Amino acid sequence: MSVAIVGAGVSGLYTASLIKDYDIEVFELKRDVGLIEKCSGLISTETMLRLKVPHELIDGIYKRILIVLGKKVIEFESNDPLAVRVLRSKYEKYLMKRVLDLGHRLLFKTRVLKVDKAGYVKFYVNGYIKERKYDYIVIANGWSSQFVKNLGLAPIKETLYGVQVFAQQARRIAEDTITTLHGFLDDGWGWVIPTSNGVLVGVACRYTPLAILEAFINKLRKMNIVSSIKSRPFGGVIVRGYPKSLVINNIAAIGDSVSMVKSFTGGGLYSISIAGKELSRALSNGNLIEYEHKLTNLKRFLKSQYIATKLLLSSRKMLLKELIHVLGNKKAKITAHDYDNHFKALLKLIFS
Repeated sequence: MSVAIVGAGVSGLYTASLIKDYDIEVFELKRDVGLIEKCSGLISTETMLRLKVPHELIDGIYKRILIVLGKKVIEFESNDPLAVRVLRSKYEKYLMKRVLDLGHRLLFKTRVLKVDKAGYVKFYVNGYIKERKYDYIVIANGWSSQFVKNLGLAPIKETLYGVQVFAQQARRIAEDTITTLHGFLDDGWGWVIPTSNGVLVGVACRYTPLAILEAFINKLRKMNIVSSIKSRPFGGVIVRGYPKSLVINNIAAIGDSVSMVKSFTGGGLYSISIAGKELSRALSNGNLIEYEHKLTNLKRFLKSQYIATKLLLSSRKMLLKELIHVLGNKKAKITAHDYDNHFKALLKLIFS
């Protein structure tokens, strides 16, 4: 049986790395995988275990999360690690090796032009347009995918821009603490994350991300949190939304292409860690409807997170600001599972 996977990001490579019996070709527009870091790379320790991230690809371990709005702070903490920062570009390299070791093929510098419901993939490579038929096709080419729309799998989707830099800390900050800052943007936030490579400082916003990042860094300088900048800005698009349908005929979609994200933070690796296993199992069983069925609860969960996020952030974050005002300076004990379910963590804080 033959499988085409469109996209060699984490979702495509992770799915391919779990399939042993089929002939798989992974299409990738770029010349290699892991060329740039796209996100902050924060995942729960539960997600880390599902993705089997090697220890050497972790450069931060966190037991505490602070949410700051003005002078109000709410705090989540645990005796055990809640989250880690994975070096995503190196993890993609790691996954690529696993995929190649299984005998699968990666087709770099190849632009997929069309995915047909009948199972044909049309692509452009080395100056030629080619077409091949596959038994199964997986759409995993990221947030901007037009294929899901053309196939009738379009999700609910909104986008923000995330940009960040590594900075030198001006004073010692807790190495096990993730800090997010709200209130200075109507629809966005900032973060300060200590890593082994310096302090990762970034913002998520709808417009002018570089200008807002510069203003945010100046704010942190005045607070004596960071001093000099150690890297060029890097980042990518942050998706909010949720999937509606995942399968049509013998074609399935996964990852940002169908908004498999936790909308409050835009994190997608949690969903991929669950969906990749179910998709690879369904492909091995020759039954993609099984994949759609198995992800029913995940789709409901992501939809509920999106609705709750929209409610919290509506009217210039009125409800979020009110919650932080009421709950300011409270603490709650949470688990790695709560890190992935933000609103369960919030309920623990409310009733703590």
